[in-house]
Amino acid sequence: MKTLSSIVGVILFLSILSARVARAQDQVITVPLYRVYNRTGGWHLYTTREDESGRLVSQGWESEGIAGWVFPQSIPQTTPLYRRYHQKDGDHLYTISKDEADRAIYEYGYVDEGIAGYVAAEELKGTQPFRRFNNPKFGHLYTTDVNDAARAVQQAGYVEEGIVGYIWTASTSLPVREAISTPPPKPDPKSDPKSPDPKSTDSPNWTVIIGSIATLLTAIAGVITAVKWWGSKT
Repeated sequence: MKTLSSIVGVILFLSILSARVARAQDQVITVPLYRVYNRTGGWHLYTTREDESGRLVSQGWESEGIAGWVFPQSIPQTTPLYRRYHQKDGDHLYTISKDEADRAIYEYGYVDEGIAGYVAAEELKGTQPFRRFNNPKFGHLYTTDVNDAARAVQQAGYVEEGIVGYIWTASTSLPVREAISTPPPKPDPKSDPKSPDPKSTDSPNWTVIIGSIATLLTAIAGVITAVKWWGSKT
């Protein structure tokens, strides 16, 4: 009887521990990528910092809402969106290509303004292409909106330069256990974009493992209890 009670106690402890671990698991949540517009120069700026967009609006820029959602830290299947600024003409360049980001500094006089956020390098569920356009007079424009893109080309003379990356169209989150502390390496155009990310498969999911063990032991305890009850009736 004491042995059975001990087994049941251990099972209950593991079940509670598993539930608490699952509940305590933090989430990495996307943040809005704000878009502001300078009517005087025709420039567009994209930032995840609400204080920066608010400061610019207070200085006369126009808020154009949220361009999309990006992650504030690196997670599997995302890549840094580098931000560069050209002081002479006010243009902001955003790119996931480290080579292009470096060339912008060393060849074209842009200033390094760090990483704007982390975007998907290929289309994922809930994302849309973040398309890039350029106008020699107004600089670069980025959008996921096809109507916005059409107006930029047809009415303002922008030329499309392709897809920068893919950003989320609504707020989303992923478990913090999937987060990695360093940016992923530069995408290799020769590699297969559909190949799995090794970081997403190498590490065991201990929460799932503990939960499975607890569930199995609970089921065993149920069988033992049922057998004991049936034996007492016969």
